[in-house]
Amino acid sequence: MRRDEAPPQIAVWVFIGATFALSSSVLFGLEGLWRWNLTVLGFLLIIVGMVRLAVEIGGRGRTTAPEDRDQQ
Repeated sequence: MRRDEAPPQIAVWVFIGATFALSSSVLFGLEGLWRWNLTVLGFLLIIVGMVRLAVEIGGRGRTTAPEDRDQQ
């Protein structure tokens, strides 16, 4: 990947999926096991989104590619 290309931002879409999973039981009137499954899925997506966001923020902090640092 070139330096001027931005890495794909996946964390935003994971958080959107978590929001949909957590709110779908209310939107569609689901009860019982479906509600609990979607709640667990929503919280798992939040955790995955936080990990992915940390990776994306860590990737933005690098100004030069690793192979460019070796040549300096």
